[in-house]
Amino acid sequence: MDVSKSVFIEASSKCQLRCPLCDTPGRKDRPGTIGWGLLRFEDFRGFLDRHPQIRSIGLSTHGELFLNPELRKIMSYASDKGVELSGISNLNTLESSTAECLVRSGFARLMVSIDGTDQRVYEMYRRGGRLLRVLKNIRLINHYKDKYGSLSPALTWTFVVFDHNGHQIAQARAMAVGLRMGFLTRFSWERGAKVRDRQAVVRECELGVVSRQEFTQKYKKPYFAPCLQAWRSPQINWDGKLLGCCMNQRMAFGNVFRSGLYACLESPSYRAWQDVIAGKRRVTPDSPCFGCEAYGSLAGRIHQRRKGVSSGL
Repeated sequence: MDVSKSVFIEASSKCQLRCPLCDTPGRKDRPGTIGWGLLRFEDFRGFLDRHPQIRSIGLSTHGELFLNPELRKIMSYASDKGVELSGISNLNTLESSTAECLVRSGFARLMVSIDGTDQRVYEMYRRGGRLLRVLKNIRLINHYKDKYGSLSPALTWTFVVFDHNGHQIAQARAMAVGLRMGFLTRFSWERGAKVRDRQAVVRECELGVVSRQEFTQKYKKPYFAPCLQAWRSPQINWDGKLLGCCMNQRMAFGNVFRSGLYACLESPSYRAWQDVIAGKRRVTPDSPCFGCEAYGSLAGRIHQRRKGVSSGL
């Protein structure tokens, strides 16, 4: 098999916010497969020692990265091993020592979720969050970047578009420039989502649509299709469960902290699931792909490629 050199590992499945469309807060009382927990440094160190091929790790998908009290040790050890780290955060929590370590360890990229330019609009989705605190923490990171003459981490402001905030996209983009951040808009996960100022959203998002559903209708492909992640950057839970994909919350394919990543990737159950993703097997109700909005996207691409080859294209 092709040895994966990149993975995603959940640093924290916990979160301090209560975003309406996010299922993370509910896992505190109903853990399920992902659970409510934190990546242990000892597990992370053991994983890197056991898998020297790994060169890149994305931290956190279902929770808040900076709630992990061992994050500084995790970042420092990854730096010592020459492993590139990146992550996503709401950045409502950040200690000064952690911000300094973030810069000094060479943390590559940090995406910060900010869906408004004032507190009233921001907290309509990021419930429990404080915009001024987020902006203060961004400036704290920039302070240490200046202190150490570092370009890392590269910061990106991610703005999820909703009905209540589309009119603030242009202002948010300008604020991002002032904070030395890149800027990226995302459509919300809400089905049937509407926007008040359609013209502004179309102009600012530059896609000619205002929702994931419109994107799929116009471009004939899913807005979000992480299917190749099962091969290129498999998802690993904070407790070592191999999930394979960031959308999978139904089942695990072994535990990489106990059995090793490549043994789990070679397991019959994981191989069978990859066949489902590629369209070689039928999806069943117990599959992680069942009901997923991205399911079929990879199989469709493979079908089109084969069709092109057979047609001599």
